[in-house]
Amino acid sequence: MASMDSIRVNGVAPGRDLASAEWLDRRARHLVRNIGGLLPKDKQSPLLEIGCGAGTNLLAIAALGYADLRGVDYCDSQIRLARGLFGLPYTHCSDALEFLRTETRRYRCILALDVLEHLALGYLLEFGEQVKRCLEPGGTVIVRVPNALSPLNPLASGDLTHVRAFSRRSLTQFFTASGLDPITVREESLPRHNLRSSIRAVAWSFAVRPAVALAATLIHGPASWSHPFTANIVAAARRPAEASAPDGCSSTDAPPLSQRFGGTC
Repeated sequence: MASMDSIRVNGVAPGRDLASAEWLDRRARHLVRNIGGLLPKDKQSPLLEIGCGAGTNLLAIAALGYADLRGVDYCDSQIRLARGLFGLPYTHCSDALEFLRTETRRYRCILALDVLEHLALGYLLEFGEQVKRCLEPGGTVIVRVPNALSPLNPLASGDLTHVRAFSRRSLTQFFTASGLDPITVREESLPRHNLRSSIRAVAWSFAVRPAVALAATLIHGPASWSHPFTANIVAAARRPAEASAPDGCSSTDAPPLSQRFGGTC
């Protein structure tokens, strides 16, 4: 039987040379273009990436000057790459929930890029609860997920381990149910690393996206015009400065998220 390590590719095409400086630079520039503005201003802030894979995102963030970084991934082969190929000793092999449940540190920022689509509903709900617990008050979680509203999306069902895609509405529901305040839910900028990709990005912005948005507006109404339509969505939410509880509950007796989702206390 195939192992999950052999199935999971972490967004990297088979045969990709992970040590290629050109490929790493492209990936870093694309990451920074999409989430750079959401990262903490203070570069001494503690930052955790859940689902860090081989650590290429952490490398890009470290290059921006961030020093207090940690990464967690459940694939031992990915962590071996992170440590052996890229020299990232602060990466750990663990199931996300097992790590979060016992973590005592609080982070200013937690990344979960290309993670939520792999999680069953019960796991997803507790994941959100534990992410909030591990954030500092005012801390931010940044996610990237496949977009359920993107036409001809190769990402939503392009991985055997994907169990869901998201829309702006369902991501907002997830954040709210987790006790987090949504900051932004937006389209992922398309990569522009050569002439071909730049032409593709321009065609998307000025021809394809307006046509898709017009079709959605005609079918579903004017509110659809502003929906994200790229294959991926980038979103962020913040832990409130002071934790709040559902109406009628104190902060000490609020029920678990799995009980609160979709109901009241």
